[in-house]
Amino acid sequence: ETSAIVAHELRNPLVSIGGFARTLVRSLKEDDPNREFARIISDEVSRMERIIHDLLDFIRPRKQMRKALHMDDLVREVAKGYALEVEKNGIELRLDLQVGGTVVNAHPGEIQQVLQNFLMNAIQVMPSGGVLEIVSRVIEGGVKVGVRDSGPGFAEEESENLFSPFFSTKPTGSGLGLTICSQIIKSHGGVCGAENRAEGGAEFHFILPLPK
Repeated sequence: ETSAIVAHELRNPLVSIGGFARTLVRSLKEDDPNREFARIISDEVSRMERIIHDLLDFIRPRKQMRKALHMDDLVREVAKGYALEVEKNGIELRLDLQVGGTVVNAHPGEIQQVLQNFLMNAIQVMPSGGVLEIVSRVIEGGVKVGVRDSGPGFAEEESENLFSPFFSTKPTGSGLGLTICSQIIKSHGGVCGAENRAEGGAEFHFILPLPK
């Protein structure tokens, strides 16, 4: 509750600061040194606004609107939305989906949010192209979905903190994206995980339990 109050109180003045800074950027001439200072203020305010947005998303109570979900259908739908993004970045997208008719009880929008976060992270670690693969399997007691990339992987000392609040390996990240993903999956009774792959790259996955 305190976090929500603080986030809301910070957001209002940030909107004003960002608005005035953007106005200054537009009104100052290109050769005015103050224009660059105004641009920096505007960029930093935008970063802070993203952090507050993610924080509010992290602490917002989740509505339980779950239904029988065909995981492979959802994965295909989400992957379709990233077709242009991966093509633009020279990435080959592969789907290896074997869940078939098995269903899980889940909130489609929330699981979509988790998949989108995993996919964007994978795309960002392959700026020069690579292979992005989404796999799904039925395992004992649940359904597992993994997003694999051919990027550099992550340092072993980072593995324990990947899903921790405010931990980020990106200079502009809020460090809440993977935490929110973990929170969503936990609220469904599942777990998130990540590991480096022997052949290179990393895999981020989640497991959802089968309906009892």
